[in-house]
Amino acid sequence: MSEDFKRRLDSAKSTFAALSEDRKQRFLGSLALNVTTVARGEGALGEGDFDFGAFPRLHWLNEIVHRIMSVLSAMLAGRSERYPDDVLLDIIFTTGREHDCLRQLQWCWDRTARQLGIASAGEPGSHAAE
Repeated sequence: MSEDFKRRLDSAKSTFAALSEDRKQRFLGSLALNVTTVARGEGALGEGDFDFGAFPRLHWLNEIVHRIMSVLSAMLAGRSERYPDDVLLDIIFTTGREHDCLRQLQWCWDRTARQLGIASAGEPGSHAAE
C-alpha cells in the first residue's frame, strides 16, 4: 500500500467517523448515487458503441454500490449488523485500487464531500479542485 493511498484513506476514515449518524447516511446515499452516475459512463464510446473491456470495472463499481447500500439500509433500519465505518471505507477504496476504478471512486468521494459541504473534499481523492 502506497504511503499516499494510506494517508488519504486514513484521512477519509477520520472525516467520515466525525460525521453524525444522519450526515453519514446522507453521505453514503449521495456517494452511491455518484458511483452509479460514473458507472453509467463506463465503456460508452458514443453513437451506440461500447468498450466491452469496461465490464470488469462495471462489475466492481456495482459491487461497491451494493456494499454502500447494504450499510445504508442497515443504518436506516437501526440494525447494528453491518460493516463498521472504517471497514466499509477499506472495502470501497481497496476494491477500487485493485480493480482499476480508484480514480472514479476518488472523484465520487470528492463530489459527495463538496455536495454536502464537508471540509475535507479531496480525501481520499486528489480532485478537490474540479
